[in-house]
Amino acid sequence: MLGAASVPSTAAAHCCGDPRIAHSPDSRLSAQRPQGSLQGRSSTSNDAMILSALRTATREQHLRVERAVNLPARLRSRASFGSLLERFYGYYSPLEERLTALARAGQVPFDLQPRLKTTLLRQDLLALGRTPEQIATLPLCTELPSLRETADAMGCLYVLEGATLGGQIIRQAVSRQLGIEPDSGCAFFHSYGSRTHSQWSNFCSILADYGDRHPGAESQVITAATETFARLGSWIEGQPVTC
Repeated sequence: MLGAASVPSTAAAHCCGDPRIAHSPDSRLSAQRPQGSLQGRSSTSNDAMILSALRTATREQHLRVERAVNLPARLRSRASFGSLLERFYGYYSPLEERLTALARAGQVPFDLQPRLKTTLLRQDLLALGRTPEQIATLPLCTELPSLRETADAMGCLYVLEGATLGGQIIRQAVSRQLGIEPDSGCAFFHSYGSRTHSQWSNFCSILADYGDRHPGAESQVITAATETFARLGSWIEGQPVTC
């Protein structure tokens, strides 16, 4: 059985992306800016301002999610890890449906499709022995954050995209403790793989540009991010850890 001390503290701190690392104005934010309809800016200090505001505002709910995930307990067995993936599936699947609807309505200022994670969760659950029929009957979260327009989508995606940073550390812990790799049940946490930090930098640039173009929307972005964390925490807390 895996005790808490066996899981690196960095992994536990990164279950949804450590805000102290993920949002620091380091080389990730000074990477090459994305090309497209929203161009990145040259100032990384301004980029960091909205990220700092989001980090501060969401800290309490972020920590609540980390406690609910309880990573050391989730890595005690394949069954407990599988139950965590089921819970993430139940949240991401309906949430990404709402985000996709916003994208189709022109309310997401970038190509959302490559950033969706539900397919990866389904792939993992199949690899861990769930049947398509079992996946189809998994409970889905109905208490989702309110997503009506671009500001809501950006706040929500701040949480989902930030989670990919911590996922890289969790993937390593899952490999060490359970022998599960991205192609055998850990694709969700592997996510973008070697492109994770560049994908995060790209998103940060788009978010900062959106904030510049819509300065009055910052509070709405923050509210959406906080609600996304809060709803996720409540959803995970509703599922006891299976040992």
